[in-house]
Amino acid sequence: MPDYIQLSFQNISAGQNDLLIAALSMAGFEGFEEAENSLQSFIPVEEFEENRVLEIAARYQVVYSKTIIKETNWNAVWESNFQPVIVDDFVAIRAHFHETIPGVEHEIVITPKMSFGTGHHATTFMMIRMMREISRIKLFLILEQARVSWRSWQLASALIRLSQSIMMTGALKILWRTCKRIFAPL
Repeated sequence: MPDYIQLSFQNISAGQNDLLIAALSMAGFEGFEEAENSLQSFIPVEEFEENRVLEIAARYQVVYSKTIIKETNWNAVWESNFQPVIVDDFVAIRAHFHETIPGVEHEIVITPKMSFGTGHHATTFMMIRMMREISRIKLFLILEQARVSWRSWQLASALIRLSQSIMMTGALKILWRTCKRIFAPL
């Protein structure tokens, strides 16, 4: 990833915002961050043409500031800030580089890599919390329905771990084999 230039436009109207995005897009800018009365735009350093930007700024009567954003591995930054998620004393979701979390029934170890389903989203958190309350029969029914629609690794992993603690007889053996077949590739 190359270095980028970030232009910041402050105190602009909604109309100027739209016109600036259109003009800057034509000038090669790749990304825009809109906020109330301001706009940030981004372009690789090697594609930046100051004269073209000065013309656009004069045309729309705006001023800007310029910042160089050095090449950054944002994935590594995100991973280094990843914090474990602990759902009561029931489940802990942690990255492989975190220490084991004591005092929980189940621990799910993931490699975050900016993935979805890390447990930080309220829905995933609530679903894992709800799993504790599920009776063994309801667990079977949920897993049977889940085999088609669920793709969240944390939910699947937590359910599989729960099912490991169930006495494996009859239908539950079928359920266990089905879960392993469906969720193992995730």
